[in-house]
Amino acid sequence: MSERYVDLFNKFRESDIICVSGFGFNADDGHINGMFRELIEDYGKEIVILHFSDGQEYREKIVKSYYQERLRLDNCNGIRIIPVDRNRKRIKSEKMWYEVLNEK
Repeated sequence: MSERYVDLFNKFRESDIICVSGFGFNADDGHINGMFRELIEDYGKEIVILHFSDGQEYREKIVKSYYQERLRLDNCNGIRIIPVDRNRKRIKSEKMWYEVLNEK
């Protein structure tokens, strides 16, 4: 199994964009959380998280802090959030999540 983690890590490291959807960043996912943390801290990667926010007030600072805590990062650098609704569109937009993936 560890060989699969190494392969996955190497693919992430080679990627231009690392987009995370449907992953909870729970404490029992330490191996994967650690991979994301290393990619951000040691390789300067940005993790783009699709955050479901349908019908809720979205506050980017709070959401970023939540993921920062889950990943045990010193700051929110390296985390970008795309808040999405149940139609998979960016909230307050008519664009699908993948249409804004390359936007900064």
